Amino acid sequence: MAYFAKCLEVSWLAAVQDPPLALNFCPGEKFDTALFKDYNKRVGPYVEFLVWPALHLYANGPLLTKGVAQGCQQNPYNRRRFIPSDQSFTFRFEQQRSISRTSSEPRDTDAIPELSDPKRPSKVAEKLKELYEIEWKNALDSLDQSIPETENIKSLLDVLNDIFHRCKALARNTLMKDVPTAEYLTIEMIPQEQLSSQSRQVKAYFEKCVEVCWLAAVQDPPLELNFSPGEKFDTALFKDYTERGPYVEFQ
Repeated sequence: MAYFAKCLEVSWLAAVQDPPLALNFCPGEKFDTALFKDYNKRVGPYVEFLVWPALHLYANGPLLTKGVAQGCQQNPYNRRRFIPSDQSFTFRFEQQRSISRTSSEPRDTDAIPELSDPKRPSKVAEKLKELYEIEWKNALDSLDQSIPETENIKSLLDVLNDIFHRCKALARNTLMKDVPTAEYLTIEMIPQEQLSSQSRQVKAYFEKCVEVCWLAAVQDPPLELNFSPGEKFDTALFKDYTERGPYVEFQ
């Protein structure tokens, strides 16, 4: 399960690059030592089977990391075996997964979170706090100071609100919702016209909002951001910005 989760995380990070990174799953007939390393000792000039793909900067582009393949003395292509789809490991995994989801056994997500997991809910809360204390403050300072501060604050809050709801919608409709290890989501989900005219600090704020909101959205159950402080100031939920009073003027 950890391997599957990590495969999804790494593949997602590769897929959202521009252009996407490419994994080379086709080592060919001859063993290309420029692209692949030997699995065991050097055996022969032909590829018997692929162990691990090579990584390219883009399709047919420069090599980033070598793959791993097993060599052999004779061309093995005439004895390749076809694995029926209902016998493949992926098919059997998905079959077992669907069975386990309908069983009465406790789900893995009901277990106590691993304290070393940097993406557990408490860590997401820390990232949200850092977002407010660093990127939000820098972005606010970089905005037009001739505009009332409350308007700039509302604009930045609207950005967070919009990104959070986009991430929730995307997590509900993609495979990544099942992967709590997912760490990043492409900034391309934000229309480029919203970014082109923004300062470096505001762009950094946008990117951090995407990261934090995506981590919140892929938890099971998803974490929630409270954008409705209400009329009365609830000190159990909110801290004062600059002045204290019994009513909420703005969030």
